[in-house]
Amino acid sequence: LVPYLMSMYTEEDMRMRVVAAKIVTEALMRAGRRGFDRVVLHTSHFGLRVYQRLGFVQSNEMVCTLPDTGSR
Repeated sequence: LVPYLMSMYTEEDMRMRVVAAKIVTEALMRAGRRGFDRVVLHTSHFGLRVYQRLGFVQSNEMVCTLPDTGSR
């Protein structure tokens, strides 16, 4: 079982306000607290840099392995 972020979209006038990054960061923190060690998503070329800055690495999917916090 792996959490999957789906259908993220940021309105154009909000894109430079790091709204998407804040939402994804919260989702990553919640996934980590629930014991998951990764989060998966697919991205367009528009979102690629945002996700890479948050720790996602590109494969045929975008995957982010969360640090072990000892809560798992």
